[in-house]
Amino acid sequence: MVSALDVANYFLIKVDRKSGDLITQLKLYKLVYYAQAWNLALNSEVLFDGEIQAWQHGPVPVSIRPCFCEYSNNPIPEPAISREEIFDSLSMSYELIDWVWQCYGIYSATYLRNLTHAEYPWINARGELAPDSRSTNPISLQDMHDYYSCIKAMFPENTLVPNRVASLDKPRTIESMQALNFTSFDNALKDLEISLSASDADKAVNLDKYDILVDKIAAKARCHQTDGDEVPEKLIEALASYRD
Repeated sequence: MVSALDVANYFLIKVDRKSGDLITQLKLYKLVYYAQAWNLALNSEVLFDGEIQAWQHGPVPVSIRPCFCEYSNNPIPEPAISREEIFDSLSMSYELIDWVWQCYGIYSATYLRNLTHAEYPWINARGELAPDSRSTNPISLQDMHDYYSCIKAMFPENTLVPNRVASLDKPRTIESMQALNFTSFDNALKDLEISLSASDADKAVNLDKYDILVDKIAAKARCHQTDGDEVPEKLIEALASYRD
């Protein structure tokens, strides 16, 4: 396991300061939050220890706040430690953290704040608080896992496109995300039914499509499961009708 500071330091060295790019606390904390959230969604485990709180301007990993609060709204400089030390500290987590940078690093601090404000984990942690109210409410790790797993399930396997992952144009709640996923799933089943009724010459290709669809079932089910790891009955019944 890495530390939240290890993750933050990696994002700090990715900033192209020679080209005039800057990074402040507001953006840095959102990037660290997304690294935690996506590790939960993709690997089902925490990336680092420590609470992330639902502050007024978005998620804040409170363990690293003392390291950067002196900069206030000013740009944070590159870390004093070497890049080699930073890479070594990340170990096997490098690819995930770099992918988060590709997804979110191109956006401004304001965009990332608005993005987290439009997503369920922060919204749920804030509860009924007014938008300008201060809060130290923790953001649930389970909410992070469930919500970003649902985003993952919206994409075909291994096609998590960075500019779409960080889009503001997606449902805000886990329930509406599930509904969107299952609408897409039902449409895919209908397309498959038409394909499997085609000529014999096309059936080999169509069965490949079926295999791809089956591969997606687990991800869809994870978004909808309520009882352990049971796949929803409607999925089992729907798939059974296409097996022969």
